[in-house]
Amino acid sequence: MSGSVRVLVVDDEPSTLKLLEYVLSKAGYEVHTATDGAEGLAAVSYVLPHLVVADVMMPQLDGLEMCRRIRQLPGFELVPFMFLSARSQIQDRIEGLEMGADDYIAKPFERDDLLARIEGVLRRAETYQKISRTDALTELGNREFFEQRLREELYREQRYGVSSTLALVAIDIDELGDVRDRHGSASADLMVKQVGRFLRDNVRALDVPTRYSTSGFIVLMPHTSKDRAMVAIERLSEKLNATGVHAAGGDIPIAASFGVAVVEGEMQDLSEMLNRAHSSMMMARRQAGSKVHLWSPEDEQPVGAEDGADSDRR
Repeated sequence: MSGSVRVLVVDDEPSTLKLLEYVLSKAGYEVHTATDGAEGLAAVSYVLPHLVVADVMMPQLDGLEMCRRIRQLPGFELVPFMFLSARSQIQDRIEGLEMGADDYIAKPFERDDLLARIEGVLRRAETYQKISRTDALTELGNREFFEQRLREELYREQRYGVSSTLALVAIDIDELGDVRDRHGSASADLMVKQVGRFLRDNVRALDVPTRYSTSGFIVLMPHTSKDRAMVAIERLSEKLNATGVHAAGGDIPIAASFGVAVVEGEMQDLSEMLNRAHSSMMMARRQAGSKVHLWSPEDEQPVGAEDGADSDRR
């Protein structure tokens, strides 16, 4: 499990920090270090660690408070956290675990024990995150999973200094609320499930389809130019909108709108990217003919009140 796993180690003792960096690097982990809690807290947002290992007693910001603050950061509530401290009394351990840590190891540590416990923490976290970040109906990733993957893309750009082209595709099932009213919840759920399966089976292996809302999906398409994105999504839209759901009351045609937002060069604000994809999807819904719309600067206008009400109903 160590390959490509980022570990943030936070300790104010240079010798301990150096030893931990050596041990974890030799075990195959990508190690990032910080010398106090304040520096460690700041590093979380750009390192995007899969695990934080921290001392308890540190200047500026102690490990307990750092753990508490990390748990409050959006998207980092589930990041595994381990304390490694000279404070080894049972009450110290209890305090660390109650603060939200996944494990507590006393110094001096044994190499094999440390690595085994890290592996255990990471395995448990992986299982829990897979469950919590998977949509039960479609078995696609959910909103939290999507936002984490988007942060990973941003990290890769920052880490390696490489700007790439990325497309976000917002997809919404038209009139899903009406389907539910006319044919029942089971038919509406079947339609959502079928769209999810369709996306999983028809996008590239490197693309990331996720269910983002009741009737909405997002597909993250890394390394995809504007032209390639439009060719792929036009084909996807034509194919999906020619399908239907076989329900008890008869066949129900699927209608879906696709909004495409492409970033070429340095990645922009993530929320702005999502807004652009959603705005394009709303434009696609309103336009005649093609159910695909590519975002352009001319689209920057507030979404109408009727669109917001319709989205809430779905």
